[in-house]
Amino acid sequence: MKEKDRFKLDVISPERVLISQEVASVVLLSGLGSSMGVLPRHAPLIAKTNTGTLKIRDINKKETVIFVSSGFIMVSLEGVSIVVRSAEKKEMIDVDRARAAQERAKKRLISRDMYIDLQRAREALVRAEYRLKLARGAAG
Repeated sequence: MKEKDRFKLDVISPERVLISQEVASVVLLSGLGSSMGVLPRHAPLIAKTNTGTLKIRDINKKETVIFVSSGFIMVSLEGVSIVVRSAEKKEMIDVDRARAAQERAKKRLISRDMYIDLQRAREALVRAEYRLKLARGAAG
């Protein structure tokens, strides 16, 4: 693969740099039904991202899918940086913890407690559902 057919990708969370490698493409699929693809020589941009999955195709055409929460993507001449609150590969997902988070969020959403932050509960539910979906092997 030629140099112009690849770019550097960094996926960063407060806990770790999850990905730092040369890739051929990236597609971000969000929980809001939107998607964004990045190929080599993409126009520079900075954008907010939503919780979803990130499909990464490496320079050997191997595809990897990871969970990412909300954050920002920056595309520049040097490469792509995706900075998110959390990012996990399939094997890193704690299924029991994700199920418990899903149940907590569902209970909060049906609660009549006026002090429940419904937006925060919806976001927690989306994160849990994406983690569970990826852990089950669903890619998008």
